[in-house]
This record gives sequence, structure tokens and C-alpha cells, in this order.
Amino acid sequence: MRTWKMGSRWGDNGPSVLDLFIDYGCVFIGGVSGFERIGHYWEVSPDDLIIISDGAIPVAIAKALSKFQPYLESGLKFAQSDYDEYIDVNVRLCKAKIALLTENERNIDWGISPRHPFCAHSRAQMVQDYWASHEQSLQRGAFDIKSDTWHLIENADHAGVFSQNKRYRVPIYQRPYSWGENELRRFVEDLNQAVKNKEPVFIGTMQLSQAIPLKPDGSRNAYDLIDGQQRTTTFIILLLLLLQVKYLQFVLLSPCHALLRIFVY
Repeated sequence: MRTWKMGSRWGDNGPSVLDLFIDYGCVFIGGVSGFERIGHYWEVSPDDLIIISDGAIPVAIAKALSKFQPYLESGLKFAQSDYDEYIDVNVRLCKAKIALLTENERNIDWGISPRHPFCAHSRAQMVQDYWASHEQSLQRGAFDIKSDTWHLIENADHAGVFSQNKRYRVPIYQRPYSWGENELRRFVEDLNQAVKNKEPVFIGTMQLSQAIPLKPDGSRNAYDLIDGQQRTTTFIILLLLLLQVKYLQFVLLSPCHALLRIFVY
């Protein structure tokens, strides 16, 4: 077993693609100026470990399930929009099992050098010890559940469901949007009654995956929507419909207006 290091930013210090690694169950390399800079990716074998960093900060560890291959040989299927943006003849993909590092674990000195997009990692034993512990936790079925209360809109005092720094994805295993007239009517009437009474309304619970850091300091994250997809989708649909209302300024109150600013601007 060998241990490697690779970056999660696309191309020459572009955006993080860690969420795509999670989505497609793989890691992939390419997009830099001068493909020869990528390193000896062809030496990776199944069961090798890869520590994934964002600059000098580690964000995840992956176990290779295949060698790096061209897209057409990998057996992977990207959504068309992702394919158009990231896949070309130089890109190489490796199927992988990925474990996200916690905020505390990202603060540990893993000896990451951001200078090379892909290279052998000098602290192999640290990575191997972490992965062994991770595998034991999976066998025990152990995982942490963190709970919090969020407002609808993020502000200086409260975390919010809707924020420019939060990105939600609906996993492929989720059912399609299925609310009908009865659910929609009750949802809108609850909101309307709360506005009339000038009182807060409990929107419901959301269950999210562990945060996928799109910035290494945790200020921007992606989440899988495990529970709460129907309500979250309904809010977005409602806002899009309100945009079509001719006299929008007369019917919107501040919470909805703030939501509109987030989605429109």
C-alpha cells in the first residue's frame, strides 16, 4: 500500500471539486496548465490511500478502488453539465471510497505541501493509521449526530438555512419531488397564518450529511439533503413563482424578500 497526496481544487487553483468526488465516488485529476505537472498518477494501485488537500489543508482521505483511467475506460457516468465542464482527453479518474476529515482533523499538521497537484505523501503512516481507525468505526456502525437550530435566513447572529455559503444537493437515492395540492396548501397557509399573527413558525427538521468543505476554513460547505428535500424544494419553487407576481413589492414581507435577494442576486 502506498500513500499519495492530491489537491481538491480544479485546474490552476480553481474552485474545489470535493463535492463532485463525493457525488461520483471517485477522484480525478487534470485541468492544469501543462499536464506533465500532475505527477505519477499511473503508479496508483487499488487499495492505495490518497490524502486530499485544499492548498495546504487536508480535507479528506480516499482509498483507491481502481487505477487512474481515462473517462471512457472508468465506467463512471457524469451528468452532462459536469462532463462538459471537467472532462477532456487529459483527465484521469480513479474510483475511490472517501472519508471527510472533521474540522479538528483538518487542523492537524499532516505535512501537506501545496506545490504539487499529485505526489507521493511523506507522512504515509499518519494517513494509514487514520484510515484503519475510520474502517473500524464503520464496522462498529459508529457516527456522530450534531443538532442545531437554524433561522431561515442567515444573519450576523444566527445561522440560516439559506445562505450564499451553503450548497444543497439531492442524492440520487432520494425520491422525486412528490408534494401535491394538499401538502402545498397546508404549507402556504401555515406561512400566511404566521405572518398575520406576527409570530415565528416552525418550518420543520432537516437532516443533512456531514458538511463537505468547499473552502478549507469551513466557511463554504455543501450538504446532501437526507431529509427535508420536499420543503426546501417547495420554498425555492414558491420564490420563483413570487417573482412572477406583478405587484411583488406589496405582497412580500421581509423574510421572503431576503430569500429573494439570495437567489436572485
